[in-house]
Amino acid sequence: MIMDTIVLHHTANDSPKHQLLQVDAFHKSRGYWKGSKGYFVGYHRLIEKDATVQVTRDYTERGIHVKNHNDHCIGVCLAGDFRKEQPTEEQKAALRRIVREIKSLFPIPEKNILLHRQLVQTSCPVIDLRVFLNEIIPTKNATEHALERLEKS
Repeated sequence: MIMDTIVLHHTANDSPKHQLLQVDAFHKSRGYWKGSKGYFVGYHRLIEKDATVQVTRDYTERGIHVKNHNDHCIGVCLAGDFRKEQPTEEQKAALRRIVREIKSLFPIPEKNILLHRQLVQTSCPVIDLRVFLNEIIPTKNATEHALERLEKS
């Protein structure tokens, strides 16, 4: 499976508590299958309000988070209801770290970082979470690091 897109979501839940178990129960009730990490959560990562990153599926595993696009998209969800609140500063920093990590593993161009609502009819994630990615510094992949080492030797 070739992952070429990152899709950003929100939980639409304004609870200040960790939301992993609620999301897991909700996705299980919708008939989602259990992933390799033991959760029914359809996203690959869930970022709690305190920036705890819940690893719910391997990046190469098919997610269940955007109808008709799950075979090539990595789902990243932030806990919160962005109709009522903004992501925490900690969540924004964690989102940048996760996107940087994903981009170091897969050749995903900036134009392929999408909002859920760009692919299906929904308001999710209400706000454009991509604005918080502006501090991402492109990372070099392993090949680029190897080439630099060769040039120096």
